[in-house]
Amino acid sequence: MATQESGETPETPSVNLREVWPNETSDFTPWLAENLHLLGDALDMKLRLIQSEAYGYGGFTDILAESDEHERVVIENQLEPSDNDHFIRLMGYAADHKASALVWVAPRFWEYHQRLLGWLREAMDGNRKIFAVELQLVPGDELHRADGDQTTSGYSPEFSQVALHNNWPEWSELTTYRDSDARQRYRDFFQTIIGELRRRGMTDQVNAPARNDHGFPSGFEGISYRVGFWGGSDNPRLDVYLWIATGGQDRNKEIFDALYQHREDIKVQLDGVTWDRRNNQRMCSIYFSRSGSIGDPEQELAALQEWASDRLAALRDEFQPRLEVVMKALGTD
Repeated sequence: MATQESGETPETPSVNLREVWPNETSDFTPWLAENLHLLGDALDMKLRLIQSEAYGYGGFTDILAESDEHERVVIENQLEPSDNDHFIRLMGYAADHKASALVWVAPRFWEYHQRLLGWLREAMDGNRKIFAVELQLVPGDELHRADGDQTTSGYSPEFSQVALHNNWPEWSELTTYRDSDARQRYRDFFQTIIGELRRRGMTDQVNAPARNDHGFPSGFEGISYRVGFWGGSDNPRLDVYLWIATGGQDRNKEIFDALYQHREDIKVQLDGVTWDRRNNQRMCSIYFSRSGSIGDPEQELAALQEWASDRLAALRDEFQPRLEVVMKALGTD
């Protein structure tokens, strides 16, 4: 059984799960349902799928499964680090289906949630099996979607069970509790960009996320204007991009190709833009990229914020009118 310790400032995976599974419900959950054996290996359990999106009083359980001991297992999965919302869902779904085992899958777990699960396991006094499992993508073989279509190449999923504990800090320690430095730096970075884009009338958003990527809607489902830090420690970069990830691969390529027909005119206004059709993937992107990381000095981060704000506004100004025409022509509201 693979088990790892996870602290309050876990290392960010080198590959963001949303690069492979943009949507939790339509991309990630179906894949996980088709690959329960990989999750089961990390839990030393054999899992059999009963139903995806299983309905109950609390909503739709991501995955309802059965163990080799004929126990009901509820699986709550997410593409972002653990949060309170998914914890509450897990509790509700377990009650809905009278589950004997609760499994929470995320790219990483904050110590607070490790403590919550550890407390719950202790409170259950062995009457329920409770697991937290981290999923990372590492260099390896090609990864495929649940329907068999290739999603990306060069990555393999790696599941590892997270150690749970019920060691709460003393009350005096809680007064100094803060988000990790990296999370706060992400929040501060995107807060400045949101403020600038609000001033330009591009968004009415107020609060920034504490993660490496943030998006602004285009008005079309699955298509957004985004800015994010990518590349890991070897090649850190900040990307500003139009992300095309609607429900189907053919539709995404159709939208991309229709926009690509205007690349020469677009190049006049947006010199340096890169077109990435991603032939073997479901999604497409059109982007600008610049070297930089969230750990850069404040002066360099300020320059990145200014560059990102300008590029986001320029990208939207150039593509939004064309996108309106393309989506109308393709019969998409």
